[in-house]
Amino acid sequence: MPVKTSFAWTLRHWAAPLPRNRFALVALALTLAATLTLTACAAASALQLAGNEYVAAKVTDGGQDRPLVPGTKLRLSFSATDIGASAGCNHLGGTYRIDGGRLIVASMATTDMGCDPDLMAQDQWLSELLGAGPAIRVVVNDLVLEAGSVSITFVDREVAEPDAKLVGPTWTVESILTGDAVASVPAEPVATLVFKEDGTLEVNAGCNRGSGTWTAVSGGIEVGPLMLTKMACDKESGDLESAVLGVLEAGTIGAQIDSSLMTLQAGNQGLMLRAS
Repeated sequence: MPVKTSFAWTLRHWAAPLPRNRFALVALALTLAATLTLTACAAASALQLAGNEYVAAKVTDGGQDRPLVPGTKLRLSFSATDIGASAGCNHLGGTYRIDGGRLIVASMATTDMGCDPDLMAQDQWLSELLGAGPAIRVVVNDLVLEAGSVSITFVDREVAEPDAKLVGPTWTVESILTGDAVASVPAEPVATLVFKEDGTLEVNAGCNRGSGTWTAVSGGIEVGPLMLTKMACDKESGDLESAVLGVLEAGTIGAQIDSSLMTLQAGNQGLMLRAS
């Protein structure tokens, strides 16, 4: 929406002596109101979301706090054309545009992981809210979505949840990636990695344990030969170990950390790990 009235011009005339003619006063007030409205419209149309990630800091319904499933958060991410969202279980995604101050999401799709009924219901609630064309606005540095009686205030993810450091935390494998498929790892067995400042790597592969070396390289990390115990493994721990070693022994591994979640990718095989 083009801004045809100069804001600086308006400020100069606002500071000038007020005209005595009441009709001139009305005209001046209308000019200022129109200028502020046009400026606000221009700001809304220029809303830049691409490359940003957000975490919900406040969720209300009818002015009252709306509790989420314990241990979950609402998340949004944007590229130039696509939106990603999660409410604690499945990942939602689609294309989006901003139209008349509203977030319009199309072609919404979701992963199909089985979750507790409360988590599934929360996924459905967020999907329906995004599909309702919620009003979208920026308040200072926060992103606000409003649909019906529901209001959600999102904050920048990097501010709310700074990226964990590769070195130091215990990284626990949560999911195994095969191509576009994501398979969650059950609570048992457990596979973990610990990257140390001196370049050594502690490995619990899900069954056997040991160590190796790691080096930061362009685009990720490179893991040296691993020395592991040679215990017999049951099927579950053996399958997990095969997935972990399939990535670690691939040579150069792509590594990306978002908040407390790290993705290691080697070809079409990968791991998602959580820092603790």
